[in-house]
Amino acid sequence: MMADHHKHLRAFAAVSFLIGIGACMLTNSELSGWAKPVLKSCLDNSDKSSLSHAYIPWLGGFFVCMVTQFFHVVISSPAGSWLVVVTVSVFIPASIFASIESGRVASDGSKKARLWVGHPCVVWLLGQILGFGVVFPGIFVPAYLLGGGILPNIHSSVDPRRIPMAVLLVFPMVFLTVVLCSISVDTFMWTLAAGIAGGPFWPIIFLILFPLKAKGDPLSTSKSAGLAYGFASFISLGLYVWSTFNLLTSYESYEFIFKAIHGETAHPANKFMLLDAVGILAGAVVLVSIRGKILGAGWSDGLLTLALSPFIGPGTAFGVALMRQEFRTATNILEKKKE
Repeated sequence: MMADHHKHLRAFAAVSFLIGIGACMLTNSELSGWAKPVLKSCLDNSDKSSLSHAYIPWLGGFFVCMVTQFFHVVISSPAGSWLVVVTVSVFIPASIFASIESGRVASDGSKKARLWVGHPCVVWLLGQILGFGVVFPGIFVPAYLLGGGILPNIHSSVDPRRIPMAVLLVFPMVFLTVVLCSISVDTFMWTLAAGIAGGPFWPIIFLILFPLKAKGDPLSTSKSAGLAYGFASFISLGLYVWSTFNLLTSYESYEFIFKAIHGETAHPANKFMLLDAVGILAGAVVLVSIRGKILGAGWSDGLLTLALSPFIGPGTAFGVALMRQEFRTATNILEKKKE
């Protein structure tokens, strides 16, 4: 069966890689003009002229300085807050997927997750620097498709403790996002949340997954993973509805919304966040498309994810697609057991 999909895997990996490269070029182009003077001030303790907000140095030095300034200018507008929440909502199922797949092992022991797929901590640390919309489609998805991950047509499992832990690991980011987008930027709590969200502390917590390597049951793994993605969809939907309501009630018309997100007067940080969200979603569409094809569902999962994204949110649509695929895998396992 894999032989039939080798061509598709290579093609989709190439497409995803190009999406990541494109996202990297566009985000750098949009943000470089704003970032250069801010970086200079963050590196030079005697020059704070380009800094718009205080930061906590011990959370990550000059990088946390940069990220705190970035969050400050983004959160200053309802459109920017919406973009932050939407990006995080897509990241939630992506994070759970990476956490689960990093510990997946073939039932016969012949294959396990490796390369970038096997080390989500490293992937997300890199995402803090380059942007998740660059790293997820440009590095993680190609690595998964080209042998780093275990595809759904191979009987495999993960440690039973890994899936609930994967879900728990998204809660810090959800909490930090809500704090950043709902409380005053003048509070210490906001400054602390910005430093943690943008610094190395958050990705490092994924190291807790490293010892969770016990053998599991393929059927239980698929069912539990499906439930995890269902929960991710629920959380993503809540974030999307909350942020979209705030967005729609903050502007007089859709025209003002579009201008604030990506118009000529929109802040470069807003444009960066838009590209970041689109990059993660594009990688997600590539991922669920090829997984759906391997499971015998054609390209419908990818098309459905794309079609539903504006209505229920891209994170919800991505999570629902992953949930359906895991339950489909569980059904296939049950049918083979009956044969």
